[in-house]
Amino acid sequence: MERDEELLIYNAQHGNQHSFEILVQRYDRKILNLILSMVDNEDDAQDIYQEIFIRVFNSLNQFKYQSQFYTWLFRIAINTIINHRKRISSIRHSETIHDGIFLETFSSNTGDPEKEIINNELDSALRHALSKLSPQLRAVFTLRHYDGLKLVQIADLLSCSEGTIKKYLFRATHKLQHELRQFYED
Repeated sequence: MERDEELLIYNAQHGNQHSFEILVQRYDRKILNLILSMVDNEDDAQDIYQEIFIRVFNSLNQFKYQSQFYTWLFRIAINTIINHRKRISSIRHSETIHDGIFLETFSSNTGDPEKEIINNELDSALRHALSKLSPQLRAVFTLRHYDGLKLVQIADLLSCSEGTIKKYLFRATHKLQHELRQFYED
């Protein structure tokens, strides 16, 4: 952990609001992308986002510098998202919930209309395929391929072994390939 981050955490733990705000700013985009990759409703995403940072603020004194701060923060985020999904699932037990995905995958503006159409179609297909994955598989895939985390970091975040993460990543990739094949065959 970098010294300046340790100092920010220490100051935030001792009531310095500005230090906490800087910590939030460092990670807020990654946390929001993670949330949006696991829920389909922007209002829910905003609620979860606020809940995560309230939990972080309230439990900041429990951070003992035994892991990286972002690992601790992401673990809180993952648990909050999963708990929210369970609450929603129990409320809407008779409804099927389709999860959306927020990815900045193929949104680059190439200036070539044909490429833009292909990129949009591929983006739509990938979003659809990702929505079919379980929250666990989607989280692992998103953390690895869109947040660029290493397998060991994801394992630490999700409190499981690196082998389990490899298995989840394999399953997610296999299911995505299957879904994308079906999408293009239709």
